[in-house]
Amino acid sequence: LKLSVRLMYRLKDLSLARAEITKTRRGKQVVKVLTYERDIPILTEQTLTPYDKPVFPLHHPSSTDFSVTREVSPELKATETIRQEVRPAYAVAELPDWPGDRKLIEVKCTAGDGTLIFIQYWNKNLPWPVYGQNRNMKYWLVER
Repeated sequence: LKLSVRLMYRLKDLSLARAEITKTRRGKQVVKVLTYERDIPILTEQTLTPYDKPVFPLHHPSSTDFSVTREVSPELKATETIRQEVRPAYAVAELPDWPGDRKLIEVKCTAGDGTLIFIQYWNKNLPWPVYGQNRNMKYWLVER
């Protein structure tokens, strides 16, 4: 795939402001720009590059509902509720070799009907989730 994604964050709170997704179709580059409001969970869209983001800071335990408006078409918008739940994680099946002394925080975002949008595991000392999963993919942080 000839694909690149550029993520732009706001300096004030490091929330995701926009994603520029560049794809090559029939020999031409096509750029899709997605913009995001502050203080809402972000779901990866239109790319294989994972950029799901919870709302920071992550206080645990907590459960917060967010009202998110998405543009379905230029004339139509849909509003949905996303619940973000944050709690300590003690054993994560997808991370069997994770050292027990490096604590993890589980962040789960679900739709109003309870459908999983994404789940991530964060360590407070790392800038990206250690592991994440959404409806389309699983992804891991690789430390080198």
